[in-house]
Amino acid sequence: RWEDLSFPASGIFAGPEVEGAGSPPGRDTATGALKFSGIQDETVGGIAEMRHRWLPDSIVRPHMHLLFPDGVGNTRWSFEYNVANIGEDFAGSYTAATTITVANPGNALRHVYASLGDIDMTNYEESCVILWKLSRLSSSDAADDFEDVVHLLCLDFAYQVQKAGTVPDLV
Repeated sequence: RWEDLSFPASGIFAGPEVEGAGSPPGRDTATGALKFSGIQDETVGGIAEMRHRWLPDSIVRPHMHLLFPDGVGNTRWSFEYNVANIGEDFAGSYTAATTITVANPGNALRHVYASLGDIDMTNYEESCVILWKLSRLSSSDAADDFEDVVHLLCLDFAYQVQKAGTVPDLV
């Protein structure tokens, strides 16, 4: 079985700049979605603690839910992460970025799903933490040729479930 650890865009903090990255995206005032620019790189970051239901050592699949305005073109996205177990150190830097292309479906009402690859979680345990960064590469990647904003509705981490959960030692 799979579940999502979900980060709705309305709950992702969008400012100030993420260290070493582009500026933060704007926000749609009607929906709370994050509006990633079509003319400059923009980045958001966050923190995910893996649930007690998660099957340790199994992969985690980050993915986005997007909404495009009408038009044609491709967008380029970069996803980076850094993982540590409780009592262990994070790596000195984020992983090399996974970079993907997401095509505009030419339908302003289409809910678009885009996979960001798999995170290898071998040797990680319940309550490990994933630091993450998501960027739209509008100005630094020539393959991003869509000059309008793209709305990020949600960033999710799909994970496999092994059990109902545990009673943490801290309770």
